[in-house]
Amino acid sequence: MKYLVAVLLVLATVAPLSALAIEIKSNGQTGSAHLVLDVPVSPLKQGKNTLTLKVTDAKTGKPLAIKDIKVETTMTAKEMEAMGMGGMGSGSAKTAISPTKAPGTYNLKTILPFGGNWQMKVSAKQPSASAVFAVVVK
Repeated sequence: MKYLVAVLLVLATVAPLSALAIEIKSNGQTGSAHLVLDVPVSPLKQGKNTLTLKVTDAKTGKPLAIKDIKVETTMTAKEMEAMGMGGMGSGSAKTAISPTKAPGTYNLKTILPFGGNWQMKVSAKQPSASAVFAVVVK
């Protein structure tokens, strides 16, 4: 019985920690919306990853639904060269965007083929907003 209680206490403290996301803030944002990217772990792993984009009104802080969201996930040619892949140009990864049930929250599903420093450029038309996030992959 004591063993069961000890296991339950460990699970109760560990499970909530694994559900926490790490917030990545943009170095530069434009527009009337504030964009924040949440990642499940940092650095991300190679392969499939799901990130969460949170959008709020820059003035009120309230969740904000936006239209025409685009995400461009790239690795610079300089970063590719530093990894021994010179001459290949810049790298890219397809990223699918889908709204969640929570207002102003979107899932970004991507497959990052190799480790390194990636950039996620997020832009929206209504309201106008853009941000660039630095994402590290191991």
